[in-house]
Amino acid sequence: MPTFGAQAKAYDGRTESIIGRAKLPVQVAGVTHTLNVALVNSIDDECLLGADFYRTFNAIVHPRENLLQIEGASERVALEAVTSGKSSRICSLQIGLSEVTELQREEIRQLVDRILPTGEVPVGCTSWAEHRIIVDESQRPVKQRYYPVSKKLEEDMHSQVRELLAAGHIRRSSSEWSSPVVMVRKANGSYRLCIDYRKLNAVTKVSAYPIPNMDIILRKLQSAKFITTLDLSAAFHQVPMSAGSEKYTAFTVPGLGLFEWTRMPYGVAGGRPPSRNSLIK
Repeated sequence: MPTFGAQAKAYDGRTESIIGRAKLPVQVAGVTHTLNVALVNSIDDECLLGADFYRTFNAIVHPRENLLQIEGASERVALEAVTSGKSSRICSLQIGLSEVTELQREEIRQLVDRILPTGEVPVGCTSWAEHRIIVDESQRPVKQRYYPVSKKLEEDMHSQVRELLAAGHIRRSSSEWSSPVVMVRKANGSYRLCIDYRKLNAVTKVSAYPIPNMDIILRKLQSAKFITTLDLSAAFHQVPMSAGSEKYTAFTVPGLGLFEWTRMPYGVAGGRPPSRNSLIK
C-alpha cells in the first residue's frame, strides 16, 4: 500500500521517508508471524527489525552469546549488531540464511553427479598462477644430508616417490640445493612424504600479499542464502613451479637419488599466497 508523507527514524537516528506499507509473513527459526512492514529506499540493509518484531515473536536477546531466542523455536539464531557509526558482531538478525531442504539436497546431489567426475581423477594444474622461489643471489646453496630411516619407512618413501614421478609432480635433478625428506605419520597410521625446507625458507624472500580480512568477508556474505566449503584435493600440487625455481625444491631420497618438484611442494615459504591469489581471481 503506497504511503505519502510518513517518516520513520532509523537505528542511527536518520529520518527516512516511508514509500509504502504491507503486512508480510516473516519466518525466523521455523516460526512464522505476520508483521507490519514499512518500505523505504535509502538504507543499506535489506531488512531492519524493530520492537514490534521482538514483541510479536516474544524474542529474547542473549548479548554474551550473540544469539536470539524465539518462543517456539527449537534452535537459537546467530546475531550481528549494527550501531551508529560502526558495526560490531553482536546483534543484527540475519534472516536470509536458511537450511537446505531435503528436496534441495537431492537437487544438489543430482547436479554434483551430473557435473563432477566419479572415481579417481588426476590432480589438475592451474594456469592462473605459478610458485616462484626468490633467494639472494649471493646465498650459498643449502645442501643437507638425508635423514636415516628404517627399512620399512624407506620402502614407503620409495613407493610415494615413484607415484609422484609417474604423476609428473617431481623429476630427477642435478641441483646444487638439497633438503632432507621427513616421513610424517598421519592420523590413520600411514605416512606422508614431506620435505624439511626450514633452511631453504630461512633464505627465501616471501611475498607480502595481504590476507583477506574476515570481517569484510562476513559482511559480503550478509545476503547469502546457502554457504558451503571448498576443499581442493592436493591443492599445493595444482600450482606449477616457476621456471628456474624448481632447483631450490630439490630433495635427496636415500637409495634413489636427487629429485626436484615441478609442482609446488608442501612446506616451502610463501607457499600459500599463489594458490590463494588464484582462488581470489
